Amino acid sequence: MSDNNTTESQGLCPTCEKSIWCPVWAEWKCKHFERRIYGYAKLTDCKFYSKRGKKFKESPCQCEDCLKVSAMYKEEE
Repeated sequence: MSDNNTTESQGLCPTCEKSIWCPVWAEWKCKHFERRIYGYAKLTDCKFYSKRGKKFKESPCQCEDCLKVSAMYKEEE
């Protein structure tokens, strides 16, 4: 399977520099639009799409719920 087919089957968000994965809500969020992306697997065209480079490091989600969970884990340690 080529990289292009993988991108097409998963949508654009998982390979975009402007997206963030939220583990609490199990969804992709767009930093450009500042909102959740529903139906990202079917998204095949976005004029703001920017493919992630090989050395791209995804920043963690900073939504209120993710920060609460992170703080809870730190308290347990």
